[in-house]
Amino acid sequence: MANLLPTKGNLIAAKRSRMLAQTGYELMDRKRNILIRELMGMMDTAKELQGQIDAVFTEAYTALQAANIRLGICPALPLRYGGGAAPHPRPVPPAPAGVRHGGYLFRAG
Repeated sequence: MANLLPTKGNLIAAKRSRMLAQTGYELMDRKRNILIRELMGMMDTAKELQGQIDAVFTEAYTALQAANIRLGICPALPLRYGGGAAPHPRPVPPAPAGVRHGGYLFRAG
């Protein structure tokens, strides 16, 4: 703007540009305030949910501790059974060798 001539037309254009910039700034400031309010509300909701989760986990750990005291800690099953899950009643066949793409099986060779 340093190369503008000091004419009445340029003054009016500069004032119009300044008003537009001021309006844009005010709108962005309002939007920022609204978003901050929304974020604070979400944080409150997250805190409530976290409290509920903590309560459920505390209850579950207390129940697990009581079960371990009454029944003892069970030895871990080998990893081939899922590391604690019961073995599958039927043997699961191995997956076919190859690459699946779009529902089709492509085999090498």
